[in-house]
Amino acid sequence: MVGAIAATFTAPLGLIGCKERSSELTHMSRWIIPLIIFVLLTSVMAMVGMLLGIPTLLENFRH
Repeated sequence: MVGAIAATFTAPLGLIGCKERSSELTHMSRWIIPLIIFVLLTSVMAMVGMLLGIPTLLENFRH
């Protein structure tokens, strides 16, 4: 899951993948959309208990 979060930010910024494509992206495509995805993925990870030190937020996923 950490790899998915890392790829969410590195690809639009041109750190990995096609640098020409990343230069054509708008501010929203480079920063806003990856930030929304990061918040979404982190929230889901917190809900199911995948974040260390944070208890599971949903009862169904507790042991």
